[in-house]
Amino acid sequence: MIKLVVGLGNIGEKYDRTVHNMGFMVVDDVANNLQKKFNLKECNSMVSKFFLNGETIILAKPTTYMNESGIAVKGLKNKYNINSDEIFAFSSLIGQYYLGESNALLFTKILKITHK
Repeated sequence: MIKLVVGLGNIGEKYDRTVHNMGFMVVDDVANNLQKKFNLKECNSMVSKFFLNGETIILAKPTTYMNESGIAVKGLKNKYNINSDEIFAFSSLIGQYYLGESNALLFTKILKITHK
């Protein structure tokens, strides 16, 4: 099961609502639909958490620039003891899934649940 969902983008007003920040927009949309806020700062990321089928799911927006987002993802992965196959990342390259199609299908399920 996916435990960490990362929206990749760049911080700062100059990048807000640009295609480059599509990852941020996706996780913002999920959080908004779940009525959750990014109210935690952990491992160079803004973080929001929710529960799905008894599991904690972490939404994250790295506060590093795109090229250094791996630092934030690795930090969260280590802090929460998350396996690589439990991580899903969105970027501006729609359709590029970092960790396999099965995770993409699972995240589609999460999106459907949040939009009910």
